[in-house]
Amino acid sequence: MGKDQQPVAGSSKTDKNQKFRFSRAAKTFLKDYFHNTSKAPKKKERERILAHLKELGDTEVTDLRISNWFIYTRREEKKHSSLQLPISVPESNEKKWVDARHKSRKSLIP
Repeated sequence: MGKDQQPVAGSSKTDKNQKFRFSRAAKTFLKDYFHNTSKAPKKKERERILAHLKELGDTEVTDLRISNWFIYTRREEKKHSSLQLPISVPESNEKKWVDARHKSRKSLIP
C-alpha cells in the first residue's frame, strides 16, 4: 500500500475471519422449529424465519445462513442417530450393542 492509499474501513482481515453465530434466542427458535415444524423449510418458510430472527435482534442473519443451519443440523442428526453405542451388562460382563435407531440390542457374543 502506498503512502497515498488509506485502508478501507471494514475490510480488515479480522472482520473477514469473524465467525457468524446465532444468538441464544435464535438458536432456541431454530431448534424448536426443527424439531416441531419442519426439518427442511421451503423458501417462504425460511423468509418467515428470517423476519422473526431479525425481530429478535439478529441483524446479520441471511436466508443462506438459515438454510445452512438446517442442512448442518440434519446432517448432525443423521450422523448421531446412526451411531451404535456399546454398553456393558454388569451381570455377565458381556458387551452388547445398542442400535440407537431401533433401540434393539444385538449381542456380540452368542
